Amino acid sequence: MLLICTSVTPISTPEELPVSSPEPSLSSLDTSSSQPRFACHYPQCGSTFNRRADRDRHARVHDGVREYVCPKTNCLKEFYRKDKLQGHLENGH
Repeated sequence: MLLICTSVTPISTPEELPVSSPEPSLSSLDTSSSQPRFACHYPQCGSTFNRRADRDRHARVHDGVREYVCPKTNCLKEFYRKDKLQGHLENGH
């Protein structure tokens, strides 16, 4: 048995097709990939950070405060971050 279609539907051209807005991807909803919101307060630095705590920690670079001192004899290294001192003690001595 042979069926023949008698109704003809015109094919839409690209100009006639409805335009749908793309759905937001998961990465566009992720706040960690957003633009940095916290800028360094020091003029001409230009550093920006996603978290306020990171910006505040960074500010110690400009202040010159290095409160973490290597306890080893004859080592004059000082660090503004505790994790940097710990890395120095593990790898530098």
